Amino acid sequence: MTNAPRSTPALLALTATLLITLASQAQAATYAVDACQRPDGTFVGKDGWSSEIAGNFVLVSDNCLNDGAINATFDPAVGHNPGDRAVWTFTAPAGTTLDRLTATRSARAGAGQLSGTPGAFVRTNRGYVERCHASTACTSLDGALDAPLEGAGEVQFGVECDGVSGGRCPAGNTRTSLRRIRVVIRDDSSPTFSSQPSGPLTSATATTRVRSLTYGAVDIGGGVFSQRLVVDGVQLTGGLVDANGGRCERYSIGDGFASPVPCRTSASGELSFDTASLSDGLHAIELRVTDATDINTLSKSWTITVDNLPPVIDEVTLSGSAREGDVLRCSAAVNGQAAAATYRWLRAAPDGSGEVVVPGATAAEYTVTAADVGRKLLCRVTATDSGGTTTKTSSWSSGPFAGDTVVATRSGGATTDGSGAAGGNGGAGGAGGRGPSELPALAACTRRTVTMVGAPTQLTRSYRGSGVSLGGRLTDVATGRP
Repeated sequence: MTNAPRSTPALLALTATLLITLASQAQAATYAVDACQRPDGTFVGKDGWSSEIAGNFVLVSDNCLNDGAINATFDPAVGHNPGDRAVWTFTAPAGTTLDRLTATRSARAGAGQLSGTPGAFVRTNRGYVERCHASTACTSLDGALDAPLEGAGEVQFGVECDGVSGGRCPAGNTRTSLRRIRVVIRDDSSPTFSSQPSGPLTSATATTRVRSLTYGAVDIGGGVFSQRLVVDGVQLTGGLVDANGGRCERYSIGDGFASPVPCRTSASGELSFDTASLSDGLHAIELRVTDATDINTLSKSWTITVDNLPPVIDEVTLSGSAREGDVLRCSAAVNGQAAAATYRWLRAAPDGSGEVVVPGATAAEYTVTAADVGRKLLCRVTATDSGGTTTKTSSWSSGPFAGDTVVATRSGGATTDGSGAAGGNGGAGGAGGRGPSELPALAACTRRTVTMVGAPTQLTRSYRGSGVSLGGRLTDVATGRP
């Protein structure tokens, strides 16, 4: 029986380091440039590749748009001097390095001699990556090329005559060509803002539903590529900052570009966003701007307040006593974005009908007057914010006015006579009339003139055993009507 090995702290640390390294490699910030032929088979140009020749009877040719290849060739009918060469070169853009070269290549190397040997090659500024040469016992190479470039600044392929001064490379077939060329460029720097985001979408006080922002960004390397708006952690909109005449658009197959600097290195961005999809309240906004890798990211975050909907008013409630001279209080919870609330008091008949506005009563508190006796009082709350206006009125049968309760006089009844005896809703303070504040006491079995609300009114008080009756004319103080 064998025991399973136990993990040690050192082993765990090594494993963690390896995992972190693999994760960082998987997220390497690179982008690809395709030349001569795209992954979908379409012939394209050779942007980024330049050629040079040295010596006689050497040739470079660009057939990218015809048969999808660029070529370097020695004339096979003549010999060549040491140093003769035909070379194609791709140089990394500023701020970047070269990560990998893939292509389909065909290379031929002619016979050599002690004083000079021709060959085909792929090399970086750090040394040869691949060489078909007598020194490598190679006369031909065909098929796929996959060459790590390991951070080089440039890569070349071509043919050359390698020999001593005064030597000679024999005549013969020495040539090389590349097709379906892809250079992977590593870019480890992120864009920066040349002008900070500004506009209604960045404002803490803006209230419009559709808001926009503008900004400026610069980037060394592949240029400013994409912009994205992230709201509450979710990407809601995005796209190219500037298509740069189509060069900044990735190929649909393979995600490559046609140029080593496909996007503008200085660009102005603009985004517009309709906040209708958001709930009212605070929301976290983030602008993300990437370079051609679409990994290196410049970001800026802030919060906005959305106010597209009118406020919500909870139940309007009244508190206090429904009696002349007392104070009623109106309250309601208002849910909105800095909503402003206003109040109006109304009188109504005992059944809640016939609402009329009480002049000047526009505060949350209201002191009950004699004109309210025998009536119900209602409070209407209006709340307004940038999203609109909402109005809600208290119930005619809630709080102090539950059931058939109406405003009573100071003595406690809805209406009273001069001795304080209460009458019904249809009496002196009955439906349609204005109740007295309080009638003065009268001597028994007499006739007197008493003052009710506003003007002298003749009342007859007669004694019949134990009963009291009132006769006369009641008028509305505000309108003068019975």
